[in-house]
Amino acid sequence: MSSVIICICTYKRDELIKKLLFNINSQENILDNTIKVFIVDNYEKSSLSNNINKDILDKLEIFYFKEKMKGITFARNRAIKEIKKHKFDYCIFLDDDEFLDKNWLDNMIKCAKKYSANIITGPVISLFDENTEEWIIKSKFFERQRKDTGVKLKTCGAGNVLIKKKVIDSDELYFNNEYAFSGGEDTELFLRLTVNGEEIIYCNEAIAYEMVHKDRLSMRYMIKRKYVNSITLVKIEKSLLNKKKIILKRLILGSVFFIQGILTIPIFIYKGKLGIFNSLNLISKGLGQLCGLVGVTKELY
Repeated sequence: MSSVIICICTYKRDELIKKLLFNINSQENILDNTIKVFIVDNYEKSSLSNNINKDILDKLEIFYFKEKMKGITFARNRAIKEIKKHKFDYCIFLDDDEFLDKNWLDNMIKCAKKYSANIITGPVISLFDENTEEWIIKSKFFERQRKDTGVKLKTCGAGNVLIKKKVIDSDELYFNNEYAFSGGEDTELFLRLTVNGEEIIYCNEAIAYEMVHKDRLSMRYMIKRKYVNSITLVKIEKSLLNKKKIILKRLILGSVFFIQGILTIPIFIYKGKLGIFNSLNLISKGLGQLCGLVGVTKELY
């Protein structure tokens, strides 16, 4: 039997949290493990704790905390601080807008036991409302590439990731508050860990899903996100990898993406919104990388 702490940080998503908790509680073979759920609420006026029916969630021990400092890094670091007070084998971070395949937990733990790596991550599959414009789905902007189980990654996200206790207890396990509102805090953390010798193993069977929020289903948001993510990626790489090589690499790639985007506008425009997006996406990606080289910063949230 394994002892597992599941950490969920949330902000104004009470109904989604309750759905996720029921989802965890109904996992296959859940009684083979001891499960604690730590919820860190980043909304100071939240009444979520009063609306969680712990009697129905009979297979879970639930802990609830409020974090007054706004920003995802502060919430996640609060979760780390709190779980260090408890005994456990594995910690799993989930996002508050995710829900899980019925065998998710079983597959995640089996993978953690099979491989020697201290970090296991699984796929997060994006789902869309039936009214979502077709070009958005065809763009594959929200689609994450899936890999075979056992593949090693250089970095990963913090939505659907298992971390063994020895890493949690180390001084390296913290989310950098510089990325609290730009995003990329998880990319920075896990790249920092792999640079320092940790391994991340992909588990294709530990499946989580997310319904893409309607506020993100616009060209304006998607282009902004690509631009900000590109700036942030360069900032992370410059801080953790060979700075000279990164500058040269991103100078070349950023220029290529930007020029390619400009040149493809007249070619893609006949494809409608999808074609326009493809060109603007390349321009934003290239411009973001070039801006990241000169230290430009931009918040996403």
